[in-house]
Amino acid sequence: MKKFKELHEVTLTQTAINYLTYKFIILLKDKFVDWEAYKMGLIDEKGEIVQKPKSTKEKAALDGLTNLVRKIKKILVKYIGDSKMLSILITAYLMKSEQYSILNLEQEINEELNEDEIKELKFILLKIDYDDLVK
Repeated sequence: MKKFKELHEVTLTQTAINYLTYKFIILLKDKFVDWEAYKMGLIDEKGEIVQKPKSTKEKAALDGLTNLVRKIKKILVKYIGDSKMLSILITAYLMKSEQYSILNLEQEINEELNEDEIKELKFILLKIDYDDLVK
């Protein structure tokens, strides 16, 4: 019975990781005007917070992961523009795998995000690397 429980926990954890990774990529890919937080008037078209969420629905639209992606996306949009977000993700992955460095971008991400957000981002990026290797 213990083996089944461990397997079940691993499956649930993997499912959660896959969902978070998927949500992260979708939010990063979509323009801010397509986000639920924008539609509720919480952020503007540049991703700046217009008002803090108060209701349960507003807090769900601008949760921790969404806010993390908002911060990262703002930095990326500053350097590459919103229309080429998916291209930059692929380029960044290739540059990372080729051991190149984007010093200004990395420095700004480190300044903008807190330690927990950086850990989350590293976890998500490591998950994407793992998925690429498995496929």
